[in-house]
Amino acid sequence: MMDIRGYSPALAELARIAEREPEIAREEIVGAMERAVLVVEREVVHRTPTNKVTTGGRLRNAIHSAVATIGRTIRGWVGVANVSYAPFVENDTKAHDIYPKAGKALVFSPVAGFKLAYRDTTTGRVLGARTARARGGVGLQVERGRALFQVAGKPGRTTTNRANAAQVIVRHVRHPGTKGYHMFRDGWQAARPQVERIFEGALRRLTARLK
Repeated sequence: MMDIRGYSPALAELARIAEREPEIAREEIVGAMERAVLVVEREVVHRTPTNKVTTGGRLRNAIHSAVATIGRTIRGWVGVANVSYAPFVENDTKAHDIYPKAGKALVFSPVAGFKLAYRDTTTGRVLGARTARARGGVGLQVERGRALFQVAGKPGRTTTNRANAAQVIVRHVRHPGTKGYHMFRDGWQAARPQVERIFEGALRRLTARLK
């Protein structure tokens, strides 16, 4: 998982005071940390993409924040629970192979957008190429694996002729990769001024209490 850490001068000063006055400082630091992580969480969620076709929000819903106190250590974080592809959405992916599960075929609906090249593994001959977009808005290029075409209006019937094709059925495709959304990196940068103000306020209150 990605590890993006933020630094706050005011929080660093609070930590130094906490070394001398741990009990008095703890209350201010915990309260400020709870407010701060919620600000960062909001900015991260705002920048997290959703599936444009299904409008699903699994990744967004998995983003959460928490504050934990372990001994004299107070730690706040914003992270993702149980979504394995979160690092790829944050950063990016290079071109990689996609295989169907349990030997089944991959099916895509041709729509204007990306180029697909179809190759017959038996002869090595390119069956055809056209501009298309895979279902779900992801561009895919077939590297190898015999490509079959679902005939429009005739369920169950396939052909290697792409004329009037309604769907493309392949065994193996090459995904061109994805761009990174950097929602955690950019979310922290957007939240940083407000987070600093939160800790500056806590520092002022703590200083006043110590006086």
